[in-house]
Amino acid sequence: MRASVLLAVAALLPSPLHAQEGDPPADADYTGVLARSNNRFAYQFISELYAVPTSATLTDLLPRAPKKAILAQGPVLTGDLARVPEVELCDPIAATDATKARKELLRHITHIRHVNGKRDDAFIEALVEHRVDLSGLPFLLGDACRLDEERVPHFQAALDQIRGNVVFADTGPNAPKHLFAAYRNACIEEDAKLTTSERVRHVIPSRVSLLMQIEGSQSAYDRQGLAEHLAELSHTDSTRALARLALFSAERDVREAAIDGLRTRRERDYTTILLHGLRYPWPEIARRAAEALVQLECDHVVPRLVDLLDLPNPRDPVIQLVKGNEVTVVRELVKVNHLRNCLLCHAPAALPNPTDPPRLAVASIPIPGDVPPSQGQFGYGFGQQVPEDRITLMERERLNVRIDITYLRQDFSAMLNVPGEGNQRFDFLVRTRVVSEKEAEIFRDKLAKRGPGAVTPYERAILYALRELTGRDTEPTAAAWRKLLASRGFHRRPAEPRKGRVMNQFINRPLTGLGSPMPPLNSPPSDLP
Repeated sequence: MRASVLLAVAALLPSPLHAQEGDPPADADYTGVLARSNNRFAYQFISELYAVPTSATLTDLLPRAPKKAILAQGPVLTGDLARVPEVELCDPIAATDATKARKELLRHITHIRHVNGKRDDAFIEALVEHRVDLSGLPFLLGDACRLDEERVPHFQAALDQIRGNVVFADTGPNAPKHLFAAYRNACIEEDAKLTTSERVRHVIPSRVSLLMQIEGSQSAYDRQGLAEHLAELSHTDSTRALARLALFSAERDVREAAIDGLRTRRERDYTTILLHGLRYPWPEIARRAAEALVQLECDHVVPRLVDLLDLPNPRDPVIQLVKGNEVTVVRELVKVNHLRNCLLCHAPAALPNPTDPPRLAVASIPIPGDVPPSQGQFGYGFGQQVPEDRITLMERERLNVRIDITYLRQDFSAMLNVPGEGNQRFDFLVRTRVVSEKEAEIFRDKLAKRGPGAVTPYERAILYALRELTGRDTEPTAAAWRKLLASRGFHRRPAEPRKGRVMNQFINRPLTGLGSPMPPLNSPPSDLP
């Protein structure tokens, strides 16, 4: 029986039958073969087309750096996110050739699974070792990148709930009022079946992380609705999510909704995140952090704000110990095209037999040419609608990633124009990059203060928060502020509405007078002064 199946499959495929360097025959017509047969032997036979040659080295199995992966020379001085350097797993595949895209993705997946077969996360470790453009990204490995097994079914259930009940069709001003209505009702119904421990330990954290991921590139109206929904959830993770919306949302209405949600939360659950925002290597984030601290009247952070004035510009080159050697590094914002880099952020799903039951916590990889850019933008496979006749059984099983393993977690997302392809989602995060002394000098020169009394955007944000929270002013140095507060203390400025009072209103007033990653939702660090 097995031999007859293999012969039948072989008759459908041109020679040669075996891959060269991990590729199938260039003109192999595998499409539909497995859709016509669920026989496990036929499935395994097709898999052999993508076998890795025994002579292949680790370097052979790693994707080459994109041709455009030229590292930026100096900091980006504008607020235009389109100017932010882009990182990619490999050169993008043209959206005009879906067949080539599928074959290329299958080749990458085969190589990744082969490398990871020797040790968990070995592929990412190899990328860090061999790709200078990727080595400074904040990859998570081991337990840090994996969902707890006990949480996986709750995570999948939360994803199914969102897919079935959150509708993004209405992007008008009334969207926040009803966007989550069906979803909220579904959650109430589901919660009645759960224990309090399940809800607190697994269900609410899963819902929050999924909503933040899926809603990352939605309209301002949708994200305002998200902020209002998170404000209704009494959980530490929802508090931290609100703090991140207050920092990373470009639209003031979304930030105001997030800040309103934080007013009734414990300060200790969000102030560290806001303080980290003052050290984020994109000055606009520091400005938003200062505004949020002022609007939330966080006067207890005043001593820590003073300490921050002692620190250098977060974007300045600094000396760091790497593998026992002192090197010069810079922290810089980078972007990743969400549609094109699933395999950079997630591990590929294992290859099962067709008779295996469906797996949990997987999502399909968008195929250029099959999935329009307007779909697949939401994350975790949400919103992808590929015609059934365009997907073979092999592709359904092989072109998936595990969303219970996440190597990179973005700080925020935004839609940017890709020439010839329209608007696409980009995810933004911070890279720590080794630079030459020549490039370090370029950074120092471009970021240097110009003229006496000049301050950096970060110092300006901190001084704004200090002046607003204390009602006092002095020279723009940590020493001057410590002397002022030690001699006179500070009292809150007389009652004055703070909502809507923004830093821009004070940007031209005369001034008389952290370098760690943004904390994740589940464990904010406390290493600020």
